[in-house]
Amino acid sequence: MHGMLIFALALDPQLLWVIIQVAFGLGAVIFVHELGHFLVAKWCGVKCEKFYLGFDIGGISIWKKKWGETVYGIGILPLGGYVKMLGQEDNPGQQTAELERARLAGGATDRSESSDNNDAIVTEGGTPQFDPRSYVAKSVPQRMAIISAGVIMNVIFALVVSMIAYAVGVRYVPPIVTGTMAGDPAWVAGIEPGDEIVQIGDLKNPRFRDLLSQVTLADAGQPINLEILRPDGKEFSLTITPGETARMQKIGIVGPGTLTLLDDERATIEGSAAREAGLKPRDRIEAVNGEPVKDFVALKQVFVEKAAEAVTLSIARPSENEVDEDGEPVYTNLDVELPPQPIYRLGLVMTMGPITAVQKGSPADAAGIKAGDKLLEIDGESVGDPLTLGHRLGARSGDTVRVKLQRGGETDPLEVDVTLRGEQITTMALAPGKPWEASPLGIAYGIENRVAAVNAGSPADGKIELGAVITQVGFRKLTGEGAQADFEPGQAVPLSDESQAWPFVFTNLQSTTSRYEIELTLAEGEPVRLRPTASDDWFNADRGINTESPMRWRQAHSFGQAVALGWHETTDAISQPYYVIKKMVRQELPVDSIGGPLSIAAVAGQSAYKGMDQLVMFLVLLSANLAVINFLPIPLLDGGHMVFLIIEGIRGKPVSERIALAVNYAGLCLLLSLIALVMYLDISKLS
Repeated sequence: MHGMLIFALALDPQLLWVIIQVAFGLGAVIFVHELGHFLVAKWCGVKCEKFYLGFDIGGISIWKKKWGETVYGIGILPLGGYVKMLGQEDNPGQQTAELERARLAGGATDRSESSDNNDAIVTEGGTPQFDPRSYVAKSVPQRMAIISAGVIMNVIFALVVSMIAYAVGVRYVPPIVTGTMAGDPAWVAGIEPGDEIVQIGDLKNPRFRDLLSQVTLADAGQPINLEILRPDGKEFSLTITPGETARMQKIGIVGPGTLTLLDDERATIEGSAAREAGLKPRDRIEAVNGEPVKDFVALKQVFVEKAAEAVTLSIARPSENEVDEDGEPVYTNLDVELPPQPIYRLGLVMTMGPITAVQKGSPADAAGIKAGDKLLEIDGESVGDPLTLGHRLGARSGDTVRVKLQRGGETDPLEVDVTLRGEQITTMALAPGKPWEASPLGIAYGIENRVAAVNAGSPADGKIELGAVITQVGFRKLTGEGAQADFEPGQAVPLSDESQAWPFVFTNLQSTTSRYEIELTLAEGEPVRLRPTASDDWFNADRGINTESPMRWRQAHSFGQAVALGWHETTDAISQPYYVIKKMVRQELPVDSIGGPLSIAAVAGQSAYKGMDQLVMFLVLLSANLAVINFLPIPLLDGGHMVFLIIEGIRGKPVSERIALAVNYAGLCLLLSLIALVMYLDISKLS
């Protein structure tokens, strides 16, 4: 006991407080569910022998105490809870024995002559009966009430807690656009950094998470109506049909950021310019080169325009120990020089694929360039390296260029004049198969894994031949000069013969810098290992800064408004599992999108770190989800019990013990398989 206390005191105080909050919150969700079963069972006169949070595997409990006829306790396995009622047993292997225990024992004529635990009596005729205080002796409506009470309590908990939360006030992340993914529906529609989505369908003033859920859970091919507010005050409507990435629907919007760095080691990326400059967690950026910046989008645009330059950031840094009279950290103002972040390259020029998308309102759109066209020349010269095309054209903003392209089955190339715009805020390819972007033109295109040229003097010079096809790219972190450790599993990007995954490979390359060695597997010949080198004329606008999300405040100003907000929160949380299950059955959502106990605990912990209001809203979501999942018609779950009761009500007699036992064994196998799956997925996400 003393050892546990010393260990707890040795933990970071904030972490310890988070653990306490999460344990209490998750325990509360389980408690109200089991309390529903317990209260209605007692009201119906059922003997409740145990009320447990967690499971007392092998009879091992953290704490237990008997009051009256019920043992209350906390089990050693924190994966749920249970109420043990006489005559009710979820373990198929013990169901028959439990029913026998609840039956009236022959030879006794009243309770005073029954067995020591008073669980069995008989009628004067000696016909076996069920103990009137057993679960199985109650009427079908009573048993339905007992079974459904848990999920009803979870729904009531979600509604009441969300109402209270909104009465006090809840923070949320607004759907402000920081960037769009090249070629995705939002990019094609012309949504720009700084735009805010103020309505999704009929939902006004949505949160960013509302946007994610509406897009992800929409039926395939179903368009979504959006109302967009531009920073200049212009408001307009768009209808967007989500695209699919790794079997998950997306529209390609990058979430919002602020000018304050994250409060942990993720604030800067290892090996980045930001970490080299000494930026720290919770630093707040206030100006660049003496010019104030109003928001994160403005900061990113400055980084784009001055990508090749060192910039001076004026920041406010919070003190670690000193606080003001309100308990807030005292800030120190200082300047930090942020060097440019070079692009890391291997010296390979890959083959440019056809245009996959054209951005609405872009120079290419105005010139009549279409998806499917293939760029051949610009101003009479070869297109060159497709990765650097946007960078090279961005330096010619305002110029009109002659673009030669091949369209479909037409014999002769087309030539069009395009007036270039400046380089825009762009987002690198964050998934395999995503295209690359030339923002001065407003086009997205694939890059094939076939080598078109090799730069002289580059790492690949003399090691890879023209026309070589790369089938896999592996990444190995170097622990020291000349390290020869094998490539770790899971750090390779496979490429097919027709692959367009090179932009994703290139994006990954930027996070490796020279601390990694890259292994290229070729369709023919031996693998080639290369050390990426920093470019001296091409720089990454993203200098390795990760910032917090902006938060807004939503508070009910009347009881009616609190009810309305709480009702929307609860009904939305209840509907989500149904949409998820439907899309998974249709194979429109990957299995690894679900999570188990470890994921729940992790998300709860992240929410607690963000504040009590965020943890409370997560518990609302969890409670409503638990209600839905528990009421699925799966044997051993509350929904499975309800199915048996409905059948019994229709037939006038219960399902035979033999059939019930077989079905429950099947349900147990299914549940154990699901538990194994979600635990595997949880562990995979943590590894």
